[in-house]
Amino acid sequence: MAKMFKECIFAFFMIKRIFGTTKLTDLNMFSDDVKTNNNIKGFVTSLKKESKTTLLVTTDKGTACVVLNGTYDLDVEKNDYVYVCGHISSDNFGRRILLADNIYKFVYDEVKLEELYCTSKYGQMNSLNSIDDLMSMCKKINISTLAITDNMSVQSIPEFYSKAKENNIKPIFGIELNVYNKKLGMINNIKKTEDIELSNLSFVAIDIETTSLSPFDGEIIEFGAVRFVNGIPVARFQELAKPTIQISDTIQKLTNITMEMVSDKRTESEVLKDFLNFIGNDIIVAHNAAFDVGFIDYRSAVLNFEKKEFVYIDTMMTSRFLLQIKSYSLDYVAKHFKLREFEHHRALEDAETCGNIFIKQLEHFRDRNITTLKELESKDFATKESARTYKMIALVKDITGLKNLYKILSEANLNHFYRVAKIPLDYVLENKRGLLLGCCLTEDSDIFKTVMSGFIDDTYKIIKKYDFLSFVPLKSFSSELSSKAKKEIFSFIYSKADDQCKTLIMTSYSKYTTPAQKRAYKALLSYDGYTFDTENHLMSSSTLFENTLKIFENPLIAEDLVFNNKYFLVSKIEDFEPIPKGLHPPILENSDKLLRQLTDAGLKEKYGNCCNEFINKRINHELDSIIKNGYSVLYMIAQKVVAFSNENGYVVGSRGSVGSSFVAHLLNITEVNPLKPHWFCQNCGAVIFNEDEAYEHGFDLPDKICSCGNKMKKDGANIPFETFMGFHGDKIPDIDMNIPDEFQQQSHLFLREFFGESNVFKAGTILTIQEKTAKMMANKYLEKINCPNDYYELEYIASNIEGSKRSTSAHPGGLMIIPASNSVYDFTAIQYPANDSDSMPTTHYEYKYLHDAIVKIDALGHVTGTTIKLLKEFTNTDPMDADLSDKKILKMILNVEELGVSKKEVMCELGTNGIPEFNTPFLQQMLYEANPKSYADLIRIQGISHGEGIWIGNIRDLILEGKAKINQVVTCRDDIMLYLIKCGMSNKDAFDIMERVRKGKGLSEANINLMQKFNVPQWYIDSCAKITYLFPKGHSAAYNNMSYRIAYYKYYYPLEFYAATFSTRSTEFDYDYAFLSVEDLQKELKRFKGTYKQDKKEKDRLMLLSLILEMNLRGYSFDNININKSHYSLFLPQENKKLLLPLNIFNGLGEEVSKNIYNYRLKTVINSEQDLIACKVNKTVLKKLSDCNIISFSQELVNKDLRLTLFG
Repeated sequence: MAKMFKECIFAFFMIKRIFGTTKLTDLNMFSDDVKTNNNIKGFVTSLKKESKTTLLVTTDKGTACVVLNGTYDLDVEKNDYVYVCGHISSDNFGRRILLADNIYKFVYDEVKLEELYCTSKYGQMNSLNSIDDLMSMCKKINISTLAITDNMSVQSIPEFYSKAKENNIKPIFGIELNVYNKKLGMINNIKKTEDIELSNLSFVAIDIETTSLSPFDGEIIEFGAVRFVNGIPVARFQELAKPTIQISDTIQKLTNITMEMVSDKRTESEVLKDFLNFIGNDIIVAHNAAFDVGFIDYRSAVLNFEKKEFVYIDTMMTSRFLLQIKSYSLDYVAKHFKLREFEHHRALEDAETCGNIFIKQLEHFRDRNITTLKELESKDFATKESARTYKMIALVKDITGLKNLYKILSEANLNHFYRVAKIPLDYVLENKRGLLLGCCLTEDSDIFKTVMSGFIDDTYKIIKKYDFLSFVPLKSFSSELSSKAKKEIFSFIYSKADDQCKTLIMTSYSKYTTPAQKRAYKALLSYDGYTFDTENHLMSSSTLFENTLKIFENPLIAEDLVFNNKYFLVSKIEDFEPIPKGLHPPILENSDKLLRQLTDAGLKEKYGNCCNEFINKRINHELDSIIKNGYSVLYMIAQKVVAFSNENGYVVGSRGSVGSSFVAHLLNITEVNPLKPHWFCQNCGAVIFNEDEAYEHGFDLPDKICSCGNKMKKDGANIPFETFMGFHGDKIPDIDMNIPDEFQQQSHLFLREFFGESNVFKAGTILTIQEKTAKMMANKYLEKINCPNDYYELEYIASNIEGSKRSTSAHPGGLMIIPASNSVYDFTAIQYPANDSDSMPTTHYEYKYLHDAIVKIDALGHVTGTTIKLLKEFTNTDPMDADLSDKKILKMILNVEELGVSKKEVMCELGTNGIPEFNTPFLQQMLYEANPKSYADLIRIQGISHGEGIWIGNIRDLILEGKAKINQVVTCRDDIMLYLIKCGMSNKDAFDIMERVRKGKGLSEANINLMQKFNVPQWYIDSCAKITYLFPKGHSAAYNNMSYRIAYYKYYYPLEFYAATFSTRSTEFDYDYAFLSVEDLQKELKRFKGTYKQDKKEKDRLMLLSLILEMNLRGYSFDNININKSHYSLFLPQENKKLLLPLNIFNGLGEEVSKNIYNYRLKTVINSEQDLIACKVNKTVLKKLSDCNIISFSQELVNKDLRLTLFG
């Protein structure tokens, strides 16, 4: 075994040639000859196969682009270690590349290893390890067990568990906690002294400068002390000391103390003796006192001084107690208290500044009724604002431990968040059942901090709470501390922990996967201002063994830490699924029975006394599937939300594929009727299904008179239920709804109240660094290190940063409902989105991982519902009664001249301005080119516009080239299944192909062969292969119904339509728009349409200007704002074919002031300047209002007041 552990990154079994013909007979991979421009060794960080195979290979010097002359299937993947021989060339942009002649891959041969500390990209801005990269590298270097321990996050668990199982790796769930102790540490050892009034306190403020951060390898080179009596400095001590070791360049730069300055000074021992005599028995005050007092304590012991226990006060901790400021460093606190400038990192200056800070703080203590030392001690407790944290590892042993970990994490996120999430130690210990608590021995751990500060006697007590301790490689942390000091500290800790029989292990302390990612990790940390120079890649057994030997110089200890002790620790950890299997819906009493009753009631309300066999069969089929699989409660929840919204005057639109369910239609969850096109009579209950394939939607059917003499109604979008729940009804249904924007919050609160606050949470999401931001961060870092314009290095850094977690968020409308019989901790931890405590808590896991375990209801805010509500109020009609089979509306959509205006004047072809889902230039162009002929075709347009990889370069070409018509191509996911079944394919095969295509997985060879077997045209197969996402037809139909309904009002109630449409966009409406002439509007539109690239604001402006122009040409216009009549945000229809402008569109009023004016005048008429000022209208805005003829002032003296005269 020892032979394998050689000086290298990993141990290799063989070197394999994967490209080229030259044999490599004598390769020394670590000699300098491979570091020439023509020969490189490094890690593959990117692999692309386009016209040529291209590799990005990252070395310790930079990133090279390796190009092969052709496309090759190489036996290589990301993170493989390769040796490339080639010759320098350049690409088409003049960038240097390496044309490969030969490529060799190193194949690893490693002893099996358990790695129990590793971070992932699920940790916030603190890791480059993607789960895929970790799994790949674990397989390469034979890591059989892996623990992920992200800081204050377990969001990796669902993906980690799934992929670890796929790769036969044992997953261990863990976390790195930010923990704080109960005691803050303002005052220490007070038990040794009598209580003293703070106003009478005499003390000595001290500071020392040292050769190292650790007393294990450091000495004191400067002593400073100032005695304060009654708040006044009365004596000072300052002296340099000559060390026995060299002062490092870093310390010299920090302190400006050089070897020349101390060469003729007394020894540390001699100065320390006088320094201690100066202090005497006085109370010590120091900033970060644990360092100064601990260092003095340790050096005193080394120099054989009598041990002395000081009473000391720490001004860093008193500052944390009193202040909430950005930093608690000495200079920052001094600046806060407006003290004089001082020479920082010189002992006397620092000591006197520290004393003056404490004098200032005494005033604050008096304000808080803290007047004695004992009272100060009684307040010496940490809070989330004042606490100083340290890191603690928790590994999950079993399902109980996972639930307790959720509790701990949730408590930290919900109740102990200040700048970062943190948790009191007592809470961790109270909930540690099922957890193994560990300490990763870096400078962030309490054990290491204690030993490094010199308080070695406290170590035993601190170690006691841990189950295991993890050592890390010397280069993995604290580049400011020498290897000698680290080794001495580690050896000391090892002996103390071994005495307590603690399990001791060695871990990689991995922040990234390979050494090649170090620079990318630097770039990630650099963005937030952090710097580091440590090695934090995932290590193999050989590398870790070598690093352990460097610390302990004992192969037996190394074997225990790297192998044996980990086997023992891992044996305590169970293998279990983190998220319970199966759906766990909330229980609603008699939900099955209620669902049947409401379905029957809905059928009667919609169809009268209907006894149609086909309809009854469809209802029974759906109800059987819903109830058998336990989904009735989902329907009932959705029904209650819809009913609650309707009771409050809001129409709810459906989303997703719920429009495939006829039962959902009968419960008013969706207005989409998924039956085949049909006529029905509410008077006698008759139903006639269409047999003519020319009519694909009920709204396209011709009118029909029933045998009872009544005109029959029409409906039916022809959507199979199986799209929603599968052919066996076992696909978990998503019921998504569009709630009007202003009512969304009330609907969410309704569900929370109905099920209980502890059972309803927002669906959690994760915000990650996207490509554009990653490149910006990479570029910023390269500029910082003076390497700008290095294209391939930028690509390497950005590709590694991309995908790292930036923050948390919430699904815009998704709610997760926990059954009353469960706790949320059976499924996930909880938190506030983006740490916003004013928001509803979210699930810690992304909702997509909880989809199959917890019911998710989507109640998204949507502007269409608001428009529908306003149309109802403005017209006193019910928009839900609008005739969607009216052919005039389709004609208007396809030809703006149906509105009585010319295309030339209105500057557009179609009548879709202001109609949701149809009013963007992209949609308008699509409508023009696709040339829909029916209502069914409009649904297809909706599907196309919301799909991906479906229009440009796909069906657009098929239509324009005449290969297919709009009603023949794939537009929605349901089209595929129905078409393939019609071709003779089995239901299952058709469903499977539909699911594959709609998820963007393309077509397998077996899929293509099967489609060809059933004579599916090649153009259809090719089209399916290009699609990356397909919209459900139920969703398309729901959008189209609402859009068509609003279009109906545009045609028949134009003034009210414009009022409702502008009202939903009043915050985007500029007051000046209202008074542009037709000619000016046309000029503006011409200018905007000539703009090559438009941002969202410009696109919104273009849409509003187009709509205003159209309105004017139809004979409608605006009335100016009237202070006593205008609504604060709504455009109000007037009898004179005009819209009264709202208050909030006037620049300077805004939403809040507009509401103030509106509410003020509900009580009384506004008739004075003072009235408007009382509404918080400033004088500048008053003048603007006057200039725009909205108000005017006359010099008419009434009761010595300036009276306001109002227009109108």
